[in-house]
Amino acid sequence: MIPTHLIHITTLTPASELKNWHHGTVLIGNFDGLHKGHQALFNAIKQQNFPKPHLLLNFTPHPVQFFQPDRPFFKLTSLQQKLELLTQYDIDALLLMAFNQQCASLTPDEFISNILCDMLQAKAVITGDDFHFGKKRAGNQATLQQASKHYGFDYYMVGAQSNEHQQRFASRAIRDAIMQGDVALARNMLGRAYNISGEVIRGEQLGRTLNMPTANILPNDYCPPAYGVYAVQVQIAGDNTPYQAVASFGTRPTVGGKTPLLEVHLIDFAGDIYGKHLSVDFHHYLRAEVNFPCLQTLQTQMQQDLSDAKTYFTKTDLDGGTLA
Repeated sequence: MIPTHLIHITTLTPASELKNWHHGTVLIGNFDGLHKGHQALFNAIKQQNFPKPHLLLNFTPHPVQFFQPDRPFFKLTSLQQKLELLTQYDIDALLLMAFNQQCASLTPDEFISNILCDMLQAKAVITGDDFHFGKKRAGNQATLQQASKHYGFDYYMVGAQSNEHQQRFASRAIRDAIMQGDVALARNMLGRAYNISGEVIRGEQLGRTLNMPTANILPNDYCPPAYGVYAVQVQIAGDNTPYQAVASFGTRPTVGGKTPLLEVHLIDFAGDIYGKHLSVDFHHYLRAEVNFPCLQTLQTQMQQDLSDAKTYFTKTDLDGGTLA
């Protein structure tokens, strides 16, 4: 597979700098998580031979972050994860447009004329059914449909996609599920387990004294799971072996912790992984975080968590569901 290119642009990027990316299909949106709804769209444009190159146009920072900088905004995928996933779907380039005051001030017609037509010279433009753009979000699907006739590009609006329970595939719904601990629903909508990746940092080494050493990862701006304990699967950078593990995410109230931290204990693993990059897939919610009265009670519960995680992995095919 050919890797997806990453291209940073602004409203002032000359069209000549993007000449290799002209006359293609531009998909506009945030596409956080690259969930099943997004995947259906990517597969459709590939199978129906939409004009190449296939370009994904994102804005950075997200407009919500620009207009409400103090509001927490959590992501389902990091930029690196997004690039790796896009490569699987034949997306040629990810265009990251700087969302600043100049970009926010563009009227819908200026955005269409200056960005889609002059800068990118798009042959086809695709958005979701809830897409708004331009100053004060004044542009919508009707705006693009009318402009397509004037400027001579094809416009396609993609309707909502849902799962078997008629739950719409949507990044916001997935974030809500994760923050409620429903990683099973998140997996159903993503088409894969929710993942947090990061470098292992040194902690207080309390887990080692409790006979359950952990690898500690800061969640940064990932969407935080509900505080609690999970059965997870871990990949260590440079090691192709997937490791079963039990993970705790929360503030660790029993030991007076304040900062959210992801602590991962790899089952039957011995090795030094400080400084290594870990990729953690969340498969099953085991229990909520508890403020235990003492370390001995915590240690007893940690052993039970380990047993429960092993039971889950014994009964579950991570690729297909529950084993007989």
